[in-house]
Amino acid sequence: MEEIKKLIRRQRIEYALFWIVAVGLTICFESGILTDGLYAGNVRMEYFLETSGILLTIVFIPLSLKLFNLALVKRIRQFPLLKALKSYGRWSEIRLLMLAIVVLANLIIYYLTLNSIGGLCALMGLTASFFCWPGVKRMMNELNVTEV
Repeated sequence: MEEIKKLIRRQRIEYALFWIVAVGLTICFESGILTDGLYAGNVRMEYFLETSGILLTIVFIPLSLKLFNLALVKRIRQFPLLKALKSYGRWSEIRLLMLAIVVLANLIIYYLTLNSIGGLCALMGLTASFFCWPGVKRMMNELNVTEV
């Protein structure tokens, strides 16, 4: 049970850092520490950046949620408990990293182009991250662990 609590604690710290970095980036752009609007009016660069952000969102959000589920069903549940916990933690980090790429890239795109497409894609990534909140009960259900 101690290993489960350690893993959940680490995952919650990683999740909090994900949100802190996203909010910190927004604060840096809003306060003028980072320059915004560099590509506002540059039609070609706006198109390239917005298309890249949309494609990142379309690919990474479903992939992060579904890939985790596939890894969980096909591989992780078959391992002994300690190995399953390590693998579960690794796949959770991969999922959160994929969502972080979507959110941070689209926040940067939003502030560089001053167009709401990047902001909407970043909000989609942040919304998807709500489905990744770590919890003991959830992890035990996902790993099919009834008692430790």
